Amino acid sequence: MKKINLIFVALCVMIMVSCSKDDPWSNRSSSSSTEVGEEVTSPTEDDYITSYSFTQTVSIVWSGASATISNGADDVVITSNDAGNVVITSTAGKDVCYQLSGSGTGSLKIYSDHLYKISLNGLTLTSTSGPAFNLQSSKRAFIVMESGTTNTLTDSSNYPTSDEDQKAALFAEGQLVFYGPGSLTVVGNYKHGICSDDYIIGMSGTLNVTGKVKDAVHTNDYFILEDGSWTVAATSEGIEAEAGNICVNGGEIYAKCTDDCINAAGIIKFNGGYTYCWSTGNDGIDSNYAGDGAITINDGVVIALCATGGVEEGVDADNSAIVINGGYLFTMGGTMGGAMGAPGIGGGTFPGGTGTIGNSTSVTATQPTALLSSMSLTRGNYLSVFDSDGNTLFTIYIPFTLNSNYSLITCPNFAYGSTYTVKTGSSAPTGYSSEWNGFYVGGTSSASTTKKTISFSSYYVSI
Repeated sequence: MKKINLIFVALCVMIMVSCSKDDPWSNRSSSSSTEVGEEVTSPTEDDYITSYSFTQTVSIVWSGASATISNGADDVVITSNDAGNVVITSTAGKDVCYQLSGSGTGSLKIYSDHLYKISLNGLTLTSTSGPAFNLQSSKRAFIVMESGTTNTLTDSSNYPTSDEDQKAALFAEGQLVFYGPGSLTVVGNYKHGICSDDYIIGMSGTLNVTGKVKDAVHTNDYFILEDGSWTVAATSEGIEAEAGNICVNGGEIYAKCTDDCINAAGIIKFNGGYTYCWSTGNDGIDSNYAGDGAITINDGVVIALCATGGVEEGVDADNSAIVINGGYLFTMGGTMGGAMGAPGIGGGTFPGGTGTIGNSTSVTATQPTALLSSMSLTRGNYLSVFDSDGNTLFTIYIPFTLNSNYSLITCPNFAYGSTYTVKTGSSAPTGYSSEWNGFYVGGTSSASTTKKTISFSSYYVSI
């Protein structure tokens, strides 16, 4: 396992979707390509569905092994409709809305010269031969889970041979942009659950994605979460950006995976939202980017857990830098790159300090952060952090037992020069101000077993 540097640098919608609006963007190109190190942290104007008008509609209703189609769009051809397997070719110059509903077996394949919208109105579609959705257009696809609907896509465990890419239950050559407020469940039995050979953005909605063989969510370029709730489970990785970055600006991610829960070739950045990663066999969050800020936390709640310990970690920056500017962070896992003998932080003019981790580069810390080394934690207990007046800052439920655990923690309430106590107990706090997935802010904790005492004589300490 690679050593991790820690660098801490200070910084201190519901969207209404429609099938009929004026259309200033219908011929706009929507191709994308990013390189490792090129960071994309927010959607562009092109990614907002309100920028478009969907004046033409194709309705498809599945029932059993058949699909009934009502085609109200010009230049959209139903190439095939056989046993519920629908193939569509569109050369339409206007953006087309595909309204999908019903329950049955079959699939949908779309070839399109222009971007389009898929409106999910209570669809349950199970493919017996390949992806449920095979979107062979390089243009942007808006996947809209309509209000009050639940939708499910499931692929087959074996795919027929094809010259085309077909990598997931919901596969797209182009960009995928998800909107709610409904929900979508995707089950990938062959490879990935959701896959784009371009980028993926979550704007809103509730998604539950399972990758039974590979990743739950896989994108060639980048993944951005603006809002909405994503629950992912995978035999391999939960959310992977193969050649790009991952940025969480809001919303929620809950991932439980065998491999890394969140993995990117580029920078992984948290600007807000709630992220809970629980890996049963590898790192909770892993960036393979070779540069400072490989993992950057500016705000939000980030919980990253590795159940195996050893050399696997809650957060792993692959010999690069973790940057913490704010927010909450709690990790469980292995040796944090062997950093237990460090850091030798000293010098500098406060606020802020400099030092090193092991033999690595300098550290700058401005939100006090602590590495709690060789601390045993027991499943079913609650870990609480108290200030010197006995106030409970936050509490987290411990979901598994790990001896010789290493936890990296930070909190907006931490202050340079102050002392805090870490304790465990068997009960959840009471009177807390907020709770999410066993993470509590404030309240009153009855935890009484002292694990560590943190004195922030520097902005980064190893206890």
